[in-house]
Amino acid sequence: HAEGGAGKTRLLVQWLNRLRDDGWRGAGRVFVQSFYSQGNRDKGYASSDLFFEHALAWFGYRGQRITDARERGQTLAQLVVQQQGLLVLDGLEPLQHPAAFNEGRLRDPGIEQLLLALASMTGGRPHPALCVVTSRQPLVELRDRVGRAVVQQPLDRLDRDTGADLLRQLEVRGTGAELYAAVDEYQGHA
Repeated sequence: HAEGGAGKTRLLVQWLNRLRDDGWRGAGRVFVQSFYSQGNRDKGYASSDLFFEHALAWFGYRGQRITDARERGQTLAQLVVQQQGLLVLDGLEPLQHPAAFNEGRLRDPGIEQLLLALASMTGGRPHPALCVVTSRQPLVELRDRVGRAVVQQPLDRLDRDTGADLLRQLEVRGTGAELYAAVDEYQGHA
């Protein structure tokens, strides 16, 4: 999790490209969803309905349409684990409350159940599945499960040296002092 524009999605895409090039490293099925593309909080309500419809089908669900949100989350979690799947949920913040309200908890009970079920199903087993989530804020629902099954990693602002190195890698020209000044001007934002 990190503020907007910090590079979460870019980092995720680079990692996914490496995994793909390496044959997905044993993942049975891979499903990637961006919720951020549905718009931000200011543009209205985002929904997980289409995500669950497509993800359930991708992971092999062939039963009756599941209308209960929590049951959809539980069912998808079971399928992801059974198939040693990789599930990527990018830009989850449209499905979360603002951080100042209700600690930024998820507004979507299906996604909440999916993540809680995956955390409990994968905790004691060696690499049965992986779910990667990016958001502008941490998932408070999972804070009590941080450890073996859940890792919450903030992407912090860059220090002056790292920021200047990044600018050099991007072929930005300038003296060391100018690069440091640019990092300072943007307060280390990637």
